[in-house]
Amino acid sequence: MDFNSENIKETHLILGYLAIIIFYMEARMLKPSRWLYISSMAAGASLVLTLILAPQFTSNVLAADQASFKYTGAGSCSAAKCHGSASDKRSGATLTNEYTVWASKDKHNSAFKILFENEAKDILKKYDGGTDPSKSDKCLTCHTTGDATRYNMGLDYVAYKDKSFQGPKFDVEGGVSCESCHGPAEKWIQDHSKEGWTDEMRAKYKTSKALFAATGLWDTKEIMMRADNCVSCHLRIDSKMIDAGHPTLGFELAFYSNEMPPHWKDKDAWFTGTAWVAGQAATLREALDQLADYAGKGAGGDLITEAADRARTNALLLRHGLPSAADTLNKLAADIAAAGGDKGKLTAVAKAGTASIAGWTDSINGMKFDEDKTFALVQKLFSDQDLAAIGYGAFQQQYNSIDSVYGTYAASAENAKEAGMEAVDGILDQMGKKVLDADEYTDKEKAIAKQLIQELSKAGKTLK
Repeated sequence: MDFNSENIKETHLILGYLAIIIFYMEARMLKPSRWLYISSMAAGASLVLTLILAPQFTSNVLAADQASFKYTGAGSCSAAKCHGSASDKRSGATLTNEYTVWASKDKHNSAFKILFENEAKDILKKYDGGTDPSKSDKCLTCHTTGDATRYNMGLDYVAYKDKSFQGPKFDVEGGVSCESCHGPAEKWIQDHSKEGWTDEMRAKYKTSKALFAATGLWDTKEIMMRADNCVSCHLRIDSKMIDAGHPTLGFELAFYSNEMPPHWKDKDAWFTGTAWVAGQAATLREALDQLADYAGKGAGGDLITEAADRARTNALLLRHGLPSAADTLNKLAADIAAAGGDKGKLTAVAKAGTASIAGWTDSINGMKFDEDKTFALVQKLFSDQDLAAIGYGAFQQQYNSIDSVYGTYAASAENAKEAGMEAVDGILDQMGKKVLDADEYTDKEKAIAKQLIQELSKAGKTLK
């Protein structure tokens, strides 16, 4: 018999009924044996456990049930009639060539291969003395598929370390593949191809987290679930790894998604605005956690400064997408700047910031952009003078944001003026050549960046 929550409750209920019968026998003076008396005590205790602790048992065993989700491997998605066709042959909600695009064009596909490069070996050696990144847990967690702990859903297993969680087509050398983003597929891979099944499951389980807990399916259609999953690798890195030579990580969901290239179709042409807001929100939360971690554990001063600048940048950008929270985000950015290099203050500010931005998920998931709202966001991004002053990383994040949001507007707007778009494109080209491609970011480049932002703000007003 499987040891699950239902069996636990049934066992306790049976023993509870036994207790009632035995107590009744006592009352009728039938004088049961000493064994029955002891049994009645145990059964009575069992009844109490059932009534009082059943929810806890259910919760604990749910985690055990979740831990049974196997990773089936990218190969289980590769059939031509599923996601492996040579070209886009839209069938229902799918394009049918998702696997093909990932295998041929997506950089996630080569994440494991990078671990064999000399640079990766040098980083690991400096980090902990290791010699083989392809066997290191610290590397594999984000360079292949199968670490279920990254979902922050209470799962504690890692498929590439335990064959009992591997399906027949699981391949550690497959890199960051389908199930890294969509969840371990054992319990949904067959059903999700049925028309309407996913929508039925969404309706049944109400929330994306409940859907994942029941089936293992990570619903990337909910944009904050998508963003949260991305930043769990693209920003979550400890300071010791950076000290060892690993590149500092940054992330912008809308920009990176366009660069992949995407193997999916979002709701409409204006969905980029929602994706951009979600990406900034998830990145801000992760940046604040990183800042608190770096400052609290005594990382090097330069790394703490970078972490503080990253959090400020995301707060200042996000205020444009969430006007109702602008005051909160402006204060957060100001508090980080005011803390300077004081590690204690930075830790406190970061933790308070995380608390202050909690609870925004539902409002972001429900956001809808159109041409006018996208145009308004473009104008705000064009006019922000604060980011260039922070540093190169902040200006690059602003540029990437503009590339995504303005790019969507330019491609889809019905009322945009050609002359205005040509002016904007020319300024963006100068930003790339004179600032982003420069050998360093000195006061000279900073001044150029500010001047170009001023010009961009003026040109933006000629788009309509």
